[in-house]
Amino acid sequence: MARKFVAPVPEDRSVNAPTTIVSGAQVLGLYNQDEEHKDDKRERVNDNVKSWFREKMIQLGWSEVTFSGNQAILKANVTINRK
Repeated sequence: MARKFVAPVPEDRSVNAPTTIVSGAQVLGLYNQDEEHKDDKRERVNDNVKSWFREKMIQLGWSEVTFSGNQAILKANVTINRK
């Protein structure tokens, strides 16, 4: 059985690297393995997949989700807490 795709979390970002790029294959893998899409498997990153992915990433805490082609660029708001 293939490994499951794991969504990136904004807590793994830093001030020096607040963004991450998610490949089209991972975007599609996350979409297809989601239980609500068990009867709606996709082979390409289309507008429905992008919309679903954007919504899910915002729910996970990402502040911005944009697409360049079929790749997603995720941005986290990162702050420094000085003591």
